Amino acid sequence: MNNTRVVDSPVRTYNTARSFLLTVILLTGINCVISLIDGFDRYFLCSIYSAYICFLIKPLGIIVSVLILAAFICAYIFSKKSRVWMIVGLSLFSVDTLFTIGLLILGAANGEGVFAFSMLLEIVIHVVGVVILALGVAKAKAALNSGVNAINPFEAGNPAQQANAFNPANTNGFEVPCTAFIKLAGNPNQRGIGTTGVIRFENDTVVVATADQGAQMLVGNLASMKERVRFPINHIRSVVYRDKNRQNVLITLYENSTIFVTLTKEGSNNLSYLFAQRGIQIYDAQA
Repeated sequence: MNNTRVVDSPVRTYNTARSFLLTVILLTGINCVISLIDGFDRYFLCSIYSAYICFLIKPLGIIVSVLILAAFICAYIFSKKSRVWMIVGLSLFSVDTLFTIGLLILGAANGEGVFAFSMLLEIVIHVVGVVILALGVAKAKAALNSGVNAINPFEAGNPAQQANAFNPANTNGFEVPCTAFIKLAGNPNQRGIGTTGVIRFENDTVVVATADQGAQMLVGNLASMKERVRFPINHIRSVVYRDKNRQNVLITLYENSTIFVTLTKEGSNNLSYLFAQRGIQIYDAQA
């Protein structure tokens, strides 16, 4: 029986929240442009409704609309590195949701049934958006700590890129040097104990290779080592930093095999980045 599952990722949740902010900003801009061409007759899906309504009130409303959009754009840009700006984005969109609901209630009270009905999809999208952004805020700390802002080892000039000589656009095949301690479930023999090795990423598969115990070999050359274990990335049960310097990592698989690796500081950054790109969070061990 296959009991594997993809590990829930705060990184993915946080990026989804940021993507929602960008989407609603773009839709607002599109609807404002449409309003200049066709007036209020055409409307595409949803908007930051307060900015859209203000845009229709010329000329002062346009200034207010631009300021509202600017605030949302700042929330999107700066939330890449700051949880505070994700909270700002959630707050702004929550206020916009209340504004939209208020217009719906006002329209219904004035007997504008058609207008009120047309607002229902807008309300639904706003409510869903608030939930997405709230989840983003809830996962922000874990996401930002686990790789959203991790050093990209493939940026031009980074020593890691130069040492591995891989295409910066393709992290497939990138090797992270380590010392590995591998214990396979159901196998009393421990393999690759405390020996020089590498973790290699091949698409959605992780390969751990080590030198024979006691052998003195150069780090970073998988060809000169023996492959000890290979597993799909969705077989990972958990990945945990075991020390405050984040250089000792414990990987547990669903069949309860364990892989304990010791990394350099640079290797820790690289591993964090590579796991983050594949939607896997490395947790800090509980004190």
